Parts: sequence; structure tokens; C-alpha cells
Amino acid sequence: MFVCLFGCVPVWSGDRAIAPIRWNTVADGFETAEMLAIHHCRAGSNAIAAVRIDPGKWTFKTHFYKNRIPPRLMPAQQWRKQTGSVAAINAGQFDPEFRHLGWLISNGQNYGTPRHNRWKGVFAAEPIESDLPLARIIDLEESDAGGGLPPYLEAVQSLMLFDHNGKTRVKRTENQARRAVVAEDGHGRILFLVSFGQYTLWEFAALLMDSGLDLVRAMTLDGGAQAQFSIGLGTVELDIPTAQIPIPAVIVILPR
Repeated sequence: MFVCLFGCVPVWSGDRAIAPIRWNTVADGFETAEMLAIHHCRAGSNAIAAVRIDPGKWTFKTHFYKNRIPPRLMPAQQWRKQTGSVAAINAGQFDPEFRHLGWLISNGQNYGTPRHNRWKGVFAAEPIESDLPLARIIDLEESDAGGGLPPYLEAVQSLMLFDHNGKTRVKRTENQARRAVVAEDGHGRILFLVSFGQYTLWEFAALLMDSGLDLVRAMTLDGGAQAQFSIGLGTVELDIPTAQIPIPAVIVILPR
């Protein structure tokens, strides 16, 4: 049974892939919603938790387990509490030795592997140069910066899900999993979306492009059991899933 956690009122109408969305303002520049997928969910609940952030009000920071004393993996809820942040979501993908695949930049230093040349998405925040957006998704097919690190203090590299041309950038497969995505909308806001149920990446891209959220580009984060979200702000307390496994890296949200 669907339980609306964020104070939204779902209404079924129209032909979109997602039912009409009602946003709940938890704090200035911090909105939450629980979206209902009408199409594409392959298994489990069709609910998707969404957070929409104004980078002018909130800041983003990455954390890696080897920077903790002592180093240890933690579930998203524990990462949130340990870092004093209002929300934490899993970062990109990692190998069996818990090395983050592709850039994982924290305070200007890369704790991941060298650049992953086939992965063209970078979520970047806290620019080094004052004329850049406070947070954005960089598509390396469009903005390569000579192959060097992006001019941001915080960044995570992963696969582009879709780009500003509406082109899906992942392969069509039958691989199904719970999904975690970071997206940018036409107003420069950053959205984090985590599904309760299972989707293929291709179909999750189709779902988001047909959501009415005015998303201009999106990047995948790690999926499956690693797809985790924890929020603790005001009256909103949410952990997805409720039983979380330890993960090596997260993106956290803090007041600016």
C-alpha cells in the first residue's frame, strides 16, 4: 500500500509517466515530494522519493570512508548523522575493494580512481571560480575542460542518464534495480531521486524525462542495495531503504 511520507496528495490523471506531483517545502530552498510512477516500474513499490534543492540556500559535500577516523563504511543514515547534514545519498559506483570508480572529489582532492573515460556525467558543487554555477551536472561530451578535474571543490563522476537534448545516454537492457539519480532542472535546482521499486536504467530515464519536472540533464548514482537516501529535516524523517547496508561514499546536503 502506498503511504505518502512527504505530505503530498497524489492524484491520478493525464497521460504522463508520473502522477501529478505536489511539493512540500520543508525549509527555504529545500522541497520534498513522493512521486508515483504510472509506467515502467518492474517490481516493488512505484513510489519515488524526490528532493529539490536551491543551491543558493544549500551546499553539497562528498565524503569517502577512508577519510574517516577510523576508516569505516556506514549506511546513509549514519553518514547523515555523523556529518551533521540534513540529507545523505549514495555517491557513484565502486569496485569490490570499495574504490570509487571515476572521480570522487572532496575539498578539491580526488579520492576516486582517475577519470573514467566512458562515463560522461559529473555532479559538481562549490565552484573554485566565482562565475560558475554553485552546483550543476557537467556533461563531459559538451564540456571537457581539457580532460582535467572540473573547477569545483566537490564532484562525483558517473554515467549520464540523459542530456539537455533529451537523448537517453544509457543502453537499453533488462537489468532491473532500485535507482538513485541526481538531476538538474531548468531553474538550476538540483534534484535527488531514489526509487522504492525496480526499474531498468533506460525506462527510469524515460520516466524522468516525461515527469513534467523540467529536468535538463540527469546522472545515475549507484543502484541496487547501494541506492540509499536519508533525510532528517524539520518534520521529515526518511530512510530508503529502512534497512541499509554500509556504503563507502556519499553526497550530503548542508545549509549554506
